[in-house]
Amino acid sequence: WVLTAIAETAGKLEDKQLAGQSLKDVLTAASAIKSDEYKARVLTAIAETAGKLGDKQLAGQSLKDAVTAASAIKSDDDKAWVLTAIAETAGKLEDKQLAGQSLKDVLTAASAIKSDEYKANTKI
Repeated sequence: WVLTAIAETAGKLEDKQLAGQSLKDVLTAASAIKSDEYKARVLTAIAETAGKLGDKQLAGQSLKDAVTAASAIKSDDDKAWVLTAIAETAGKLEDKQLAGQSLKDVLTAASAIKSDEYKANTKI
């Protein structure tokens, strides 16, 4: 949670150089996260903030790394939630190909969810 908050706050800084450095620090810290779900969430936050800062290269690479981490998530409901966030971020970054693929992945993950309650609450 802390790394995600830092990534999101960095995008609100007026000092773009400081914001960019903060994102790079968060990216370094994120590489040590063992949980694929949490790593994917942090990488998605980094991608969104990098996009807001105009760093398309960092945004794109972070989002691709988030997809890689998300693909290893074992829980279908957690995977669906994370992939939905990735798809939303890809849409904001105008990466239509990744957004479309992520939505397909969300539908696949959502269809595997056994609980109707969780399935209905999947943001698609």
